[in-house]
Amino acid sequence: MSMSKSERLQVLVEPRQQAQLQRVARQRGVSVAVVVPQAIDREISGAATRRYEAGQFILDSEPIELPVDPADLEAELLGEYNENE
Repeated sequence: MSMSKSERLQVLVEPRQQAQLQRVARQRGVSVAVVVPQAIDREISGAATRRYEAGQFILDSEPIELPVDPADLEAELLGEYNENE
């Protein structure tokens, strides 16, 4: 976490979320005030960004023809998988 000036943020959490925060903080030997910004950083810059980019990639892709019968689709997918091994 950077040492830049911090701003105060007040949030309401459910009791289970508070318990999770306290458990993680205790395990790491830090305060809940340290865990919360780290969790925000991970969520916003990490997994959320990757999910957004993956979704955008799918949305930007050209449509492809798919077999109507699910069994045919499975055979096609497994055939390509086996060819790439």
